[in-house]
Amino acid sequence: MNRWKAVAKCAEGILSNLAVIGIGLTLYEQKLWPVLAIGIGTAAAALFIAWSMNHD
Repeated sequence: MNRWKAVAKCAEGILSNLAVIGIGLTLYEQKLWPVLAIGIGTAAAALFIAWSMNHD
């Protein structure tokens, strides 16, 4: 079970970083709407993984 928890934390970290990069690029360029959608989508996925994981 600890292995799956480690995988979930790793995926959460990767998705969180992608979300920050996507939202940052959108704010910088102010016209990359597909990047904003990807940033928000990955942020939502990271939050879903974080909330569904057991925190012992």
